[in-house]
Amino acid sequence: MPNRLIYFPRRPNDLDHIVPVLWHWLREGAGRVDIAPIGNPTLIEDPRLLLLKKFEQAKIWDLQELLPLSICRRYQTYWRRQQLFDRSRIAQKIYKAIKPPGGTYGDLLSVMAQPLISRLLQGDQEQTVIVDWAADGDERTCFDREVHKLRSRYGFKTVAMPHGDEPHRTLLSMTSLESLDPTGTEISYENCSAFDYVVAPNQACAARFKKCVEDSRLKVLGSTRFSHLWIEEGIPQATPELLAKH
Repeated sequence: MPNRLIYFPRRPNDLDHIVPVLWHWLREGAGRVDIAPIGNPTLIEDPRLLLLKKFEQAKIWDLQELLPLSICRRYQTYWRRQQLFDRSRIAQKIYKAIKPPGGTYGDLLSVMAQPLISRLLQGDQEQTVIVDWAADGDERTCFDREVHKLRSRYGFKTVAMPHGDEPHRTLLSMTSLESLDPTGTEISYENCSAFDYVVAPNQACAARFKKCVEDSRLKVLGSTRFSHLWIEEGIPQATPELLAKH
């Protein structure tokens, strides 16, 4: 069993199924957890992540602590630009027309991977890097590909923990309405074959990966967000004061 987990959250909705897993891990004293949000900078203040800060063995990193200044500035510029786009369709059209330097989100994630991994890995501990989503065609997988390149150099394991409590609904929103078959989707999950393990919350979610991931590397964990411990102990810690502050 690894004694250190490193997690790079990218979107708020993925915290719902991964934070409870990390909470259980920390509660059992299984080891250390390092979390470095690489999505919107506001993600670092998400109350679900803040729940983990009460554990001594948990650390939530600000990217300014980890990235070289030049990459950190590029990251900040990208997200400032995204906030402008969210408010202005005209700004979106201008961006597409002039193509300012800095590249896409995928380009940014690609250059962030190496400094983040080298900074966070420590000594000869058994360490595992966790990512959330790994469907091909999503530019977030640029980060995954870089992580895989670094795996042999640094000797860590990789785990994908896809969101899957409503797999059929997810498929309906992303593909045609012709079939509810979870294995008959146009989305490709070939990228998952590169992970040491794919950990799904239920069998319906796991079915999406059976074509490209060996049974021995495809694990069904169960949905920890619905466990009694998380509901009775974890969620109540999100006090009104914590939620109001963040």
